[in-house]
Amino acid sequence: ATSLYWYVANKDELLELAVDEVYGEITRILDLPGGEPAHWRELASRYAYGMRDMILRHPWLAQQIGSRPAIGPNALAAAERMVEAFEAAGFSGRDLDYAVSAVAAYTLGTALPEVAWRNGMAKLNMAEREWAEKVREEIERAAEHAPGLRAKMTEWMAQEDASVARRVAFDFGLVSLLDGLEARLRRR
Repeated sequence: ATSLYWYVANKDELLELAVDEVYGEITRILDLPGGEPAHWRELASRYAYGMRDMILRHPWLAQQIGSRPAIGPNALAAAERMVEAFEAAGFSGRDLDYAVSAVAAYTLGTALPEVAWRNGMAKLNMAEREWAEKVREEIERAAEHAPGLRAKMTEWMAQEDASVARRVAFDFGLVSLLDGLEARLRRR
């Protein structure tokens, strides 16, 4: 461990480097074969799925995002590609900033709680299906005065693979967000 500090000043600097290395995964996802520029929606989708997958693969990252600025070369390259694509599509001024930020905020807003959930399941040392069966009666009892909500909760808990359901829900939200940004762009 001490030899590591020949190269970095402290733990914070090491974490910044590690975070930026992981951002390199997103930067590589944004590169299209042949170096062609991507349509803003495609690039936004690549960014969002790349960010989500990156956070789920590296759960330690959840504690780092937002605690320090992502200003390493890989993080800045990913941000620059997003800005360039959105600008080429016609977003400008604050709309450009808000559109790019909306994609990042949506992605983080769905991925970070998923990491927390996975971490909680790991602490319980229990599979999600096992947990759902264990708490089913308690949840049904808690929602007995909200029959519509109770039916929905029961439906969600009965799914075979909750991770697939979360990915489908992520896709629904992302497509809806991009549709809204596209409608806003057309009105300009």
